Amino acid sequence: MNKSKIKSVKARTIWAANGYQTVEVEIGLRYGAQGRARSRLPTIHVPRTTDLKLCVDWINRDVNRALKGLSAEVQETVDSRLGELSALRQDVSLSPYAVNALSKAILAAMADTEKLPLWQYLGSFLGHSDGEILPLPNLGLWSPKEVPHNDTYVHEFSIIPAGAGSFAEALQWAQQVAHKIADGDFARGRSDEENLQMLCRAIETTGLRPHEDMGISINIAASRFAENSGYRPQRTAPAISTDLLSGQLVDWVSSYPIIAIENPFAADDPEGFTKLNWAIGKRVQIIASQPLMSVAYPVGDVSANTVGNALVFDCNPTHTVSQVRAAKETAEELSLGLVSSPGSDGLAAASGIQFAVGWGINQIQLKPLAYANHIRSWNEGLRIAETLAALDPDRLPADGNLPERSNFPWG
Repeated sequence: MNKSKIKSVKARTIWAANGYQTVEVEIGLRYGAQGRARSRLPTIHVPRTTDLKLCVDWINRDVNRALKGLSAEVQETVDSRLGELSALRQDVSLSPYAVNALSKAILAAMADTEKLPLWQYLGSFLGHSDGEILPLPNLGLWSPKEVPHNDTYVHEFSIIPAGAGSFAEALQWAQQVAHKIADGDFARGRSDEENLQMLCRAIETTGLRPHEDMGISINIAASRFAENSGYRPQRTAPAISTDLLSGQLVDWVSSYPIIAIENPFAADDPEGFTKLNWAIGKRVQIIASQPLMSVAYPVGDVSANTVGNALVFDCNPTHTVSQVRAAKETAEELSLGLVSSPGSDGLAAASGIQFAVGWGINQIQLKPLAYANHIRSWNEGLRIAETLAALDPDRLPADGNLPERSNFPWG
């Protein structure tokens, strides 16, 4: 009897960390293997109790009946069936999000069948990667709540420990800088340039070298102030053109240790991405996140909408594991770098870093110690490093292998 055959599909409502209810699904396979995941629901509104109940009833009745007896081992087949079931029930508004959770629960159940952690099942067992490299952390520091001046474009400031020799050292270096800022040693500026100068000073006072040891990453999130005539970060400020915004970013890269820029232009501004990539793409990571994070774009349609040199790899809340993996493979064929975003994986805590290790993603976005969900990823990464070192102590360090610097534009 095939141990991968689906025996049961269950759903229930649970409380999420944001204080609202969501849907949790559980896949049971023959011989007791299980996988569980929760649905990340739309953030634009609080789900109604009636919508949650309708979704749970649909899973427990229709989905359970349709998936019973299918092999969870063939993820693409089950994911395709889930898509068909969702399309048949347009009245179940939460079904796309539930399909995402069901797909991940199926993957987790198969890992449980082999008694392997998710990273090892995806990596060395399925062959998606060697499963021996931990992702380089990109540590978000703060996101300005207000825009006090017309020349403020940065949505979030982050740091990348580009010169760290291990995963543990990368976390330690990043947190040293984060503490300098959080403890008030350096006041945040009122403009982007003041903040960039402050970050450089904070890096230097820890004994680290800007750029060589620690680089700066800025997220412009340009779509939030894009207009037909250009970009307007404040209503009272004049709009600027794509060329002027690009020129400002190039000037900053020349003056400060900026090694990554995320979302420098709106998703429908490929000309901006193309020009910026031509100007600084050989030494700076230019990251686009819209194609994989938005349901507005077809899965895998990255060639037409991503013209930087990297993109955020997010397990999209309405796509299946098979769809996201296909988009990842498309990005790799286009030689685009990948940056994992762990906050929406929907599985057990810290499984975001397990996806990154298992799929061979070289970089991961994390938050400082104040964010409990991200700290779980920190600690899980250290556990994975320890496990790897135990498997091959002569070759793998106990504090975690990082990708070679040559894998990144700043190398």
